[in-house]
Amino acid sequence: MKGYGICLLLSLLLIFSLWGSEEEILKVRRDIILLNLVNGLHLEENQMEQLLTLVKRWKEVKEDFQNKMERLSQEKLEPFETLREELIKQDVAISSLNPSFFQANREFIHLKKEFEEKREEIIQQVESLLNENQKEILKEFVPCIIPPKDINSQRAGQETSLQSGTRLLDRIRNMPERLYERKKEEIVERILQNILKRKKHIQISEEEWRERIEEVLEEARNLNEVEYELLKEELAQKLHPAPKLSKDKPEILKFKISHFLLDPRMEVILEEKLGYLQ
Repeated sequence: MKGYGICLLLSLLLIFSLWGSEEEILKVRRDIILLNLVNGLHLEENQMEQLLTLVKRWKEVKEDFQNKMERLSQEKLEPFETLREELIKQDVAISSLNPSFFQANREFIHLKKEFEEKREEIIQQVESLLNENQKEILKEFVPCIIPPKDINSQRAGQETSLQSGTRLLDRIRNMPERLYERKKEEIVERILQNILKRKKHIQISEEEWRERIEEVLEEARNLNEVEYELLKEELAQKLHPAPKLSKDKPEILKFKISHFLLDPRMEVILEEKLGYLQ
């Protein structure tokens, strides 16, 4: 009966997608994936409250970083634009660069380092509120629309290098709109075929992969510059049927916390779950 209800929900989502907002459909799909994780973790009420606090804190950190980056870009953009123009004309010797360029670059590096430190701190705080069993479940979690019968049986993976994925997203993001629309299906199909070559690592259906690829490409093209720089590695990760790594590797848990438990939609989900409990 539960399976029938899920199928009905998916059918309704498909129907609404024909008339409704694509953005809303993607949001609901993401919510279902996150709800599957939250329900699978069996979080206590106090854990959800603590996680909600950290999700809100992470949101504040990102907004503060974005505001500072925009302000820095407005104030310090000129030396970078000057260097760009010089590089178009010819190679530029470091000794010939204006001191203002180095000052602007130092400020950018400092700001990014400060952001990464705060990000790491919040991830560690989220990890500390999970028990060992919940950590294992999170490591093994595979995003899905239909809840798995046994979430503990799912395999976890982490791509060791995302350079090729981020370069691909860079190229797609910079494509002119008309060219992208003309080539979109071809691009999606090519990425899908590359994924299918590694069938032994694939944990979701071909159609779900196709939908995921389309979602990632649209998100990469629609993010502003600051958001894209922050999120492009996470976006690239979504395009990899990653080889299985040891569950003992801390990178897996950190990635899953950052990508799922600190997802922007998690704030709404936790507030609704907590409201339901009261």
